[in-house]
Amino acid sequence: MKRLIRKILARVGLAVAVIKHIVMLPFNGRRTPEPWLARLRGESLMTTPPDLWEYVDRTSGCIGCGICDVVGEVGEETSFWIRSSAREPSTALLAGNVPDKLRSLADEIAVICPAKVQVDQIARLLEANQKRLGGV
Repeated sequence: MKRLIRKILARVGLAVAVIKHIVMLPFNGRRTPEPWLARLRGESLMTTPPDLWEYVDRTSGCIGCGICDVVGEVGEETSFWIRSSAREPSTALLAGNVPDKLRSLADEIAVICPAKVQVDQIARLLEANQKRLGGV
């Protein structure tokens, strides 16, 4: 029953995200990373190494629909791991064993993800950031 409710909520979340995207499309114009990069510079966070940008590019397509939460265990927030963990090199050590969990769920998520986010690449990015910080 809980799995069914999670599935329904994920689909409603996807529908809301699509509608929001369509409604806001005329107002967004062409998105560029400059505002985001300016915020990062202001926060003095550790920068992403140039060789890891290829992973960041392939992992930035998440639309936050939450459908991937269906494949995780109850109480695990797979969508949160995908949306937030990979983006913050300076806090990669806090991710703990998330890369292993994401890698184990990657095939299942690939089947249902409407944005075709490459979860295995997110796991790889997290592991690379952890190694860079000396945690693994």
